[in-house]
Amino acid sequence: MSSYEIADRLMYAAAQFVNMAFIVRRVGAWARLPTMVPGDAAALLRRDGRVLGIVTAVLTVGGALVCLAGLASGLLPESWGQGFLWGAIVMLSLPAHVFNVVGTRLLVVARRQRWMLAIAAATAVLNAALDTIFFFAIGPIGIVVATLLLRWTMAGVYLVLLRSAVPRAIGQER
Repeated sequence: MSSYEIADRLMYAAAQFVNMAFIVRRVGAWARLPTMVPGDAAALLRRDGRVLGIVTAVLTVGGALVCLAGLASGLLPESWGQGFLWGAIVMLSLPAHVFNVVGTRLLVVARRQRWMLAIAAATAVLNAALDTIFFFAIGPIGIVVATLLLRWTMAGVYLVLLRSAVPRAIGQER
């Protein structure tokens, strides 16, 4: 359990950086989507998507490398080793996590926040099922693998929902 906590904390440190430095600053612009013309809204979302994509990719690779470097350095207490190895794996879910955070904000802008209750319920059920399946199949690292799979699966769910909700919200208050 401690190894998973270390791994999760490492990924969430990067996630909090993206959230506080980039996402929070963009929410106000996204809130104007219902009043924007489609071309301007599309340009805004493409630009923000590119910036967030680049920042998240750099943090994902950098975070995984820092975890592996820390592991290889021999400077960490031996008890932290597994946590840093798992941290490198969990770091691969950072892009999906960031997309899910952005997706939540965009669902609110599109006035589809009622969908988030179903998303939360599905996430909880799927998380419990995947954790159980992967834990019994491959041991404790199965929970790490399940987390990675869950975050990417939910990113796919958000993608499908956003492709429907966001275009309908753009310009609806004009």
